[in-house]
Amino acid sequence: MLVRFFGLAGVLILAATQPGVAHAYSIADPNLSADQAWTVFVDAGFQVGQLEAWDWLNPPAISFHVHDIARNRVLLVQVYPDVAQAQRDSQRMVEGYSASIWIDNLALFEADADDYQQVQMAALARSVGMSLPVLSAASPPPKRVDAEYTGLILDALEDNTTSFTGP
Repeated sequence: MLVRFFGLAGVLILAATQPGVAHAYSIADPNLSADQAWTVFVDAGFQVGQLEAWDWLNPPAISFHVHDIARNRVLLVQVYPDVAQAQRDSQRMVEGYSASIWIDNLALFEADADDYQQVQMAALARSVGMSLPVLSAASPPPKRVDAEYTGLILDALEDNTTSFTGP
């Protein structure tokens, strides 16, 4: 029995030290990194802002803006390290955005670009002690983040979880 145990242990050690054997069947991280999410929107032809790290938040996140000029929409994408940390923030709405959705470790917030700009200008004015009148009525909020945006993320997640890492 002892010889059998050491024989099996020897095979496992030998397999683990052979190039490519130890990693041949490991599945890629199912979460999208901030770089991967950013690339999804760039590859789809959207104007995408720089990555911004918010390490002081609890939980920490990395975010970027996506500008859909053709549809006059702006999207805020927040990337969390994992699903559990994203879920801790899942009931939160961000000022200026009218729709939100959480997909795995990502949060997406969508707004009409004009409405978003007005909210941002009002926030800036408040921060320096001024107030701005509302210039126009807000656009009707979407009921959920548009499928064009969520579909890109869902496709990327599907590709990410079915890919295998090589040696």
